This record gives sequence, structure tokens and C-alpha cells, in this order.
Amino acid sequence: ALCCQSTPKALTTIRHSFSHYHLHAEVMLVKGYQAGAIMDASSRWLSPKQATKLGLPTPVRIVLERP
Repeated sequence: ALCCQSTPKALTTIRHSFSHYHLHAEVMLVKGYQAGAIMDASSRWLSPKQATKLGLPTPVRIVLERP
């Protein structure tokens, strides 16, 4: 499980329209650490630049590509 080491800090708010609904999300930054978690072979940590090269949902990609 990911545990918090800091108080969440608001980064940005995004709005994204899907075909049948709208997503409004407040993106938060939280510094964390792994507590007793073991990743399986298919899990890995990626930098935002590496992650945007994957097939990510548009709202996630928008957040990662923001300066």
C-alpha cells in the first residue's frame, strides 16, 4: 500500500468530456512511500516522460504533460 509522507497539495484542476459524461478532477501531489508492498513482474515505476509514451487514458496523459 502507498502511504503518505506529506500533506496533499493541489496541483491543477482538469475537465475532460467523454461521450456520455464530463470528468472534473482536482489533481493532488502527495509524497509517499511503499509500505510492505511487493510489485509483481509486470509492475514498474516510470517517469512522466516514459509514461506518456504508453497508451494512457486522455485525462491521465493531460496531467502528465502539463509543465
